[in-house]
Amino acid sequence: MEKRIFFISSSLYPANNAAGGSIVLYRHLKRFEQEGYQVTFINCSPVNKGNTSFRQINLEKKFWHPPLRKGTPFLTSMRTRLQARSLAKALHFTKGDILIGLLEDYVSYLVYFIAKQANIPFYLFFHDDNIFNRYFKENILTRKQITRIIENCRHFFVVSEQMEEVLSLHGGKNVSVVYPIPDGAFIAHSKRIKSEKFNFAISGMLLPHFFEKTVEKINEAVEETHTNIILIGSFNQDYKDSLQNAGKISFYEKFEELYDLFNFMVEEADVIIVFYSSDTNEEIRSRYSFPSRFVEFCHLGIPVLIIAPQSSAIGKWAVKNSWLSYVDNETKTDLVSIINKLKNPDFRSACVKQCRYFAEMDFNPVKIHNRLKLLIENN
Repeated sequence: MEKRIFFISSSLYPANNAAGGSIVLYRHLKRFEQEGYQVTFINCSPVNKGNTSFRQINLEKKFWHPPLRKGTPFLTSMRTRLQARSLAKALHFTKGDILIGLLEDYVSYLVYFIAKQANIPFYLFFHDDNIFNRYFKENILTRKQITRIIENCRHFFVVSEQMEEVLSLHGGKNVSVVYPIPDGAFIAHSKRIKSEKFNFAISGMLLPHFFEKTVEKINEAVEETHTNIILIGSFNQDYKDSLQNAGKISFYEKFEELYDLFNFMVEEADVIIVFYSSDTNEEIRSRYSFPSRFVEFCHLGIPVLIIAPQSSAIGKWAVKNSWLSYVDNETKTDLVSIINKLKNPDFRSACVKQCRYFAEMDFNPVKIHNRLKLLIENN
């Protein structure tokens, strides 16, 4: 009998050139496909209609489908039933099929409803608490509807122990931490060119306000230690202007291909920085989120400096695992201290060794995927 996986989402588009959760889901689904599963992506997004590399069904909103509105959970239920009925006719779900989705929005209820009708198990990734905030507080889904999803989900997959705690508070059971799966196959064709410049590289989505504050504080420490910062990403002119006085900062546009970014890092960066704001009330996601870019960068053979409060998920992980290049605040004194330590070749070598250990163990893509596969196939 053919093994089939159906991935349903309205926000994550599983693509190899995407970022964050999208590329994580793509990598898992691609591995399932290589292992003999037929993978179907049911796309519920009203915006993203491009094709992925998987069999794909774009779930269109018909004119008779009720809208999603605040304070009308009965309309959410009606729309879910209509969409579930049309999918059941098109796909003919059978025993042995597997449904995978996200605990994110009304689509989570659609996954639950399809699974109930077809009498098949469903599994949910949980990446943020959007469903407990916006969708519950705005009464798009009722507490009863959310409870049905949680009580009937066969297994939840989260990226941190803190997200596991959030789910437990809402009645979630059978919850397992599965780290974001990295590429893991990159082989550097060049290496860092010896230079008088000592470069710290920061790549990712650098949002204004609280990220800007952190970058400014890092820059103050960089200036005092006669080192430099490379910022890689999509920056508007206002952001660049706000940091214009920071003469030690070089801006680079976001790389279209992941391997181009990796090659650039290997050639230009002495240390990679991954950071969250020191104020977890300002950057709430830092309490639960485990950055996929950190897992990715551990495979490059470059020290990774973590700057994050101990109340953040990555901060707690760093303390628990005695991460050598970790600082839990943004004070100039502590940043200067860790930068000076990282300028020492012996200390950097120890940091690289630690990165490689986790790349081969906890952050090994084969081990991460096999963990997910076992949790699905053995439940």
